[in-house]
Amino acid sequence: ATLVILFVAGRLHPKASAAQVGFHFELHAPGADRVELLGTFNNWKSGDIVLKGPDASGHWTATVELPEGRHEYIFLVDGERWVTDPRGATHRPDGFGRVNTVIRIYDNEGT
Repeated sequence: ATLVILFVAGRLHPKASAAQVGFHFELHAPGADRVELLGTFNNWKSGDIVLKGPDASGHWTATVELPEGRHEYIFLVDGERWVTDPRGATHRPDGFGRVNTVIRIYDNEGT
């Protein structure tokens, strides 16, 4: 299976299964106490994916298994500040005054 990631900011961590891809999320938030990841892949649920960090340079990270397809996400810093991924290539307003980052993951097997 050939996987194509149309997103320049994240890093792909291929796994044995082509149905799920480990995708690396990262946010530079040196003063934060907590950074969460909310998106279509976890039904925008707060507390579900908490990033690890910060490291010595203030980066928070998480690798999440995602199915192929289109996904939107945003970071929630300290439970009150919504942060669009500044490294994301594609963004979309969410209709609530925030801007989500869009990623697309495809499995090109058989094409």
